[in-house]
Amino acid sequence: MDSAPLTGVTVLEVAQEVSGPYCAKLLADFGAEVVKVEPPGQGDPARNLGPFAQEDPHPEKSCPFHYLNASKKGITLNLRHPAGVDIFQQLARRAHVLVEDLGPGVMDSLGLGYETLEKVNPALVYTSITNFGLSGPYRDYKATHAIHAALAGWTFQTGEPDREPLTPGGWTSHYMTGTISAAGTVAALLCAQETGTGQRVDMNHLESLVPIMAFAMGDYIMKGINRGRRGNIFYSGSVLPAKDGWIGVNALMQEHFDLLCAFLDMPELVEDPRFANGYVRRQYAAELRDLVAEHVKGRTKDDLFHGGQAMRIPMGLVPNPPEVLALEQHHERGYLSEVEHPVTGKETQPGPPFRMYETPARPVSPAPLLGQHNQEVYCGWLGYTREELAVLRQSGVI
Repeated sequence: MDSAPLTGVTVLEVAQEVSGPYCAKLLADFGAEVVKVEPPGQGDPARNLGPFAQEDPHPEKSCPFHYLNASKKGITLNLRHPAGVDIFQQLARRAHVLVEDLGPGVMDSLGLGYETLEKVNPALVYTSITNFGLSGPYRDYKATHAIHAALAGWTFQTGEPDREPLTPGGWTSHYMTGTISAAGTVAALLCAQETGTGQRVDMNHLESLVPIMAFAMGDYIMKGINRGRRGNIFYSGSVLPAKDGWIGVNALMQEHFDLLCAFLDMPELVEDPRFANGYVRRQYAAELRDLVAEHVKGRTKDDLFHGGQAMRIPMGLVPNPPEVLALEQHHERGYLSEVEHPVTGKETQPGPPFRMYETPARPVSPAPLLGQHNQEVYCGWLGYTREELAVLRQSGVI
């Protein structure tokens, strides 16, 4: 086979910013035909997220939007207009999947909730991504990544022991939730293909993040220990300053610790009772860090990384963004894609985070311009004429 695994699957996306669009992007990478539905005139709010190409805050130059919506088609449709609701139902009739992240009850208020679209298309997989789920006392609470991480317990675990908790960086909760949502969607799609019946897929940020706290939760559940923040020092390693940057060390297993001591020419540590095993190393983590740091600071990060890995020690570079893009691993595997966008020109984007050797991912294509595929979708799929399309545009429907 040479076609992507979800070839022939049609996905409607009514999603904004990160988690929903990333879920749909992964489905597009797997070969699904994803149609992104945006409000006329303004589009997805992510079009206003920087950084922007040429430092121009233009809705067609948002770098995050370009990445999150690559390989999709884009249409505009006013879902608050009765004609827009009717058209969306026509689209849903021929779709296999709907991904939405507008919030609990919003699609229902538009006349496009699961119960309504289930009647239009009984086989539809309807994925809803929310902050806290479609039920429970937090159902309607507002949140961002900072709040998701806090309520999941992640923030409490992040930072120095004697300082306030810190919010983990980036939009991590959104990307994690988008990834897990794509997996849940594909599972429901497989079920629908087998049974002919779709279902609601209830995804949320909080429950997607809590599993990363498994070790801390395990300490409490199994031992009654409420683990606090450990900062950048822990018994198996740390992030340490090298001669020309930073190096990460994580000698978790005893074998790794013994090899690390040999690599750094510190054989005396193996015999030191303070560092005899992982249990006692926990008690002397700060002392161990200082000793290792003294032997690391005079060596280059590449020497430490490649030399340590040659001895099978878990050590890693701590690259900045340009250095991430320059990693030879990415170039050897062809992970980075060159995409030609009609407004901004050539862009470098991360490729799909998977390899399938019999059914490869589809080549990355640029994110759609606002309403770029209106004619293709409305005329080609639903049979509207160009004249009818012009009327819909003038009426504010598309």
